Amino acid sequence: MAAAQAAIAAIRDDDLVWRARWIGELLREEIEEIMLDQLGGAVREVRGLGLLIGIEFTVDGLAGEMLLELIEAGVIANHSLNSDRVIRLTPPAVLDHREIEFLLEAVERAALRVRPVRAHGARGRAGGPPEEPSYHKVTGGQQRQVSPPSPHVEGGAVQ
Repeated sequence: MAAAQAAIAAIRDDDLVWRARWIGELLREEIEEIMLDQLGGAVREVRGLGLLIGIEFTVDGLAGEMLLELIEAGVIANHSLNSDRVIRLTPPAVLDHREIEFLLEAVERAALRVRPVRAHGARGRAGGPPEEPSYHKVTGGQQRQVSPPSPHVEGGAVQ
């Protein structure tokens, strides 16, 4: 019982529910921008709730290639059991700004490496080594604050 109470206290004291929502929204928006920019119509949707993020592809085999690239980059991701065209990202609520940058850069590198060859309309890796991405490129040339702002507190409750 003491362990459960300590876990609940840590979740409350560290604002983990609020952090999960904030980080999830940030990651979903950034990943959607990356996916649509790099893979266009090969991505049907980037969706999620909190820190459960799904990326659905329109091209057979692309989810598997993306998954392998992410794993090779050190990102834990998996296939959705409901569809072989969906991969899931489930990062922890305790990510710091460096880890968020690492994840977004890994997603962009993976997308660059699996980008379908548009000129031939075929799925496959683009020729030549991909350009090394930077976080500035991910956010459209503007550095973005990725550490969470202080929660707004009104009447003792986080808003």
